[in-house]
Amino acid sequence: MARRLLTYALNSLGKIVFVDDVAKGLDCECICPCCKEKLMAKNGGTKRIHHFAHASGVECEGAYESMLHLLAKDRIKKAFLEKDYFKMEFIYRSYCPKAKSCGYIRYDDCFISSPKSFNLKEFYDSCEEEISYDTIRRRSDLKLFSSKNPNIAPIYIEFFVTHASDEEKLYSGEKIIEVKIESESDIEKIASEGFIQREKHISIPVGGINLVHT
Repeated sequence: MARRLLTYALNSLGKIVFVDDVAKGLDCECICPCCKEKLMAKNGGTKRIHHFAHASGVECEGAYESMLHLLAKDRIKKAFLEKDYFKMEFIYRSYCPKAKSCGYIRYDDCFISSPKSFNLKEFYDSCEEEISYDTIRRRSDLKLFSSKNPNIAPIYIEFFVTHASDEEKLYSGEKIIEVKIESESDIEKIASEGFIQREKHISIPVGGINLVHT
């Protein structure tokens, strides 16, 4: 597996910054988004990919995952607020109403799938980071809501790299979109295309929709 380099970090103001936008070495005044240790910006060469490295020489195992998580919140929030159209596409399953009574053994297989798509900006005009859920004591990565119509239930966005949400969160009754990200390109794809569900990669829990971009 190719080495996953830390190309974004937190600056002295707590903002996520790209390695080529800061000073070289320790003068970058950046810290790791995971362990908060000082970083050096290795952005002066021409042969190697520019990246951040831990000043101690010992790389943090969770650095890349934390970087993706912060970058996803920052990029997708900006994209949502700046655009007039932000797509939401998912697979809707219509189950046979007679499946249980007709003796069909596998009820979960008796459905017709059809794609549904709409513009999230028709319903939501606001997006905030790290906002608490309405019904559980957790914080969401992003919250989409309508500042003009408070009666519209908000949508909570969760990003994950290796660990998906637990059942308490997904079965809380809230509207949740959970998105798996594995690289910066995944984040850029969401920012440009919106939230798109890939049926063969996901399952749909009660109260939430899992999304995987491929």
